[in-house]
Amino acid sequence: MSKFVSFQPLYEPLTVPLPLYFLICRSQGDGEMAEMGLKIVDGTELRSGDLRLPITGGAVNGKRAVEMAEAEAAARLYGLSLPDPLRSGVLRRLGSGTDSFLSMEFSDDELKKKIQEYLLALADELEDDPLVVSILDGSVLRVFLDDEDDFAMVAENVFTDMDTNDTGKLSKSKMQNVLAHMGVEMGVPPFSASGDLLNNILKRHGAEGEEQLGQAQFAQLLQPILQDIADALAEKHVAVIQNIKVINGSKLKKVACAICEEGERTTDGRTV
Repeated sequence: MSKFVSFQPLYEPLTVPLPLYFLICRSQGDGEMAEMGLKIVDGTELRSGDLRLPITGGAVNGKRAVEMAEAEAAARLYGLSLPDPLRSGVLRRLGSGTDSFLSMEFSDDELKKKIQEYLLALADELEDDPLVVSILDGSVLRVFLDDEDDFAMVAENVFTDMDTNDTGKLSKSKMQNVLAHMGVEMGVPPFSASGDLLNNILKRHGAEGEEQLGQAQFAQLLQPILQDIADALAEKHVAVIQNIKVINGSKLKKVACAICEEGERTTDGRTV
C-alpha cells in the first residue's frame, strides 16, 4: 500500500485525552502521527528562566514589550504565531486590559521581568488549553517525493481532483490552488503561514499564466516545486495549528473545585 494513503485530512475536530494522545504517538513512532509531525504545545517550553533573544536598551511601551515577548515565545514554540484569543487570555492573566497594558512604559529591568511574566502567563494559558500543531519540516513531502510510484499516484490524484471540468488540462495558474488543495496533511504549509515562500517558489518555476498542462506535464512541474518546498521547510520549519482539542485535566480540575466550593456554601443557614 502506498504511503500516501495514510495522509488523510482531519475533517472533524478530535477530542483526545492527553495520556491517550501520547500513547498513540509512542505506539506509532514511525507511522502516521510521527510523520505528520504533530506536537502538543502545553507551555512547558516557556517555563525556563533565561531569555533566548536579546533585549533592546531603553524604555519601551507595552506594545513593544508584547512584540518582544511574542518573539521570545515564537523562538521556543517552533516559530508559532499566537492566535488572538490566546493573546487576549494572556493579558487577562496579567491583570491588564489590552489598551491599558499596551500604553504602559517599561524600563530595562521592568521589561525583562514583564517578558518573563508574559511567558509564564502564556504557559499557564496553554496548560489549561493546549494547542496541537503540525511542524512542517519537509519530511512528509519527502515520503512520496523519494518514491516514484508514490509521487505518480499523488500527482494523478491531485490532477484529477483539480480537473473539475474533466478537460484533461490544467492551467499553470492553477498551481497555487493545487498547493492549497494538498494542504498541511500532505506537508504543504498554508500560504498565510509561510510568508512569501510558496509564491516565490511558484514564480521560480514559472507556475503562472494560462498555459494548459496535461497530466504528465503537470507532474513534471509539480515535482520540482514540491522538492523546493521540502528543502525550504527543512531549513526553516513552519508550525500550523491543528483543529484538534486536547483534554489535559487542568480545566476539569478547576471546574470540579468550583463545584465543590459551591457545594460548601450555605443556603438558608445550612451547608449543602
